[in-house]
Amino acid sequence: MLLNVTGPSTMTLMEMNEAAEIIHGIAHQDANIIFGTVINDDMGDEVRVTVIAAGFDRWEGAPQVRPTGRPAGRTASPARDPKPAAPAKDIFSTDGESGDDGDDDFDVPSFLK
Repeated sequence: MLLNVTGPSTMTLMEMNEAAEIIHGIAHQDANIIFGTVINDDMGDEVRVTVIAAGFDRWEGAPQVRPTGRPAGRTASPARDPKPAAPAKDIFSTDGESGDDGDDDFDVPSFLK
């Protein structure tokens, strides 16, 4: 979903956020909302909100309006025990490894070979 708020330079961040929260409250909880703003002093005291949405066939049923603010139905996933990271190799070390792959005939990057 694309959300664009157009208004004069006097438009406050709270006004932009209020429009975004209204749209967020109506949208599906898994909707990806991309937000943008345009400053146009020719608008006077008006604010225009443009919404472009697609993918309605992905979800069944009518949209459910939920209170704005925090997304409803989303819970924190339990933290996973991270695997201990392998010690980082010193890429600037000159110990034993020359970094030479044995192909001195051409200066072709290895991903192109």
